[in-house]
Amino acid sequence: MTPPPLPSGPPPAAPARLPIGWLAVALLGGLGCVVLPPLLLPGGPGKPAYGWPLIPWLEFAFANVRVGPTLACFLGLGLVLGAAQPRWWWLLGPATMGLTAFLHAVNIAHDWTRDATSHNLFPFEFVFIGLLSFPAFLGAGLGAWLRQRSEEHTSELQSPY
Repeated sequence: MTPPPLPSGPPPAAPARLPIGWLAVALLGGLGCVVLPPLLLPGGPGKPAYGWPLIPWLEFAFANVRVGPTLACFLGLGLVLGAAQPRWWWLLGPATMGLTAFLHAVNIAHDWTRDATSHNLFPFEFVFIGLLSFPAFLGAGLGAWLRQRSEEHTSELQSPY
């Protein structure tokens, strides 16, 4: 019996590995985009957290959300993520809302144990989180596009022809 012939040609490319570190940056950065603007901007926080939250600092941030700065923060975060990992922009952009939405769901579940009538419109709260973090998705796509354009331009400049 003869052994099978060896494959010719280049070896198969290794599968793309998910950048776990950048995924953590997306999750924590998204949380920071919601929590930090009410604390750092002039005027300071005004409203207390609603209900009996298990994670009061998150509910405090939602009660005092600054929409414009939060959207700008998400856009900047998305640009950084897309430029750093252009292959995974489509995952890292939406991941910015993951940890925030999860922690908010924990707060809602905890509030429901104390008062079943709280958060009657909870689906809209998650729509609001999604709308707040949508600029991160746009920014990640734009960052990936800018990185690819930059690499194309650099290769054109280095080409002898």
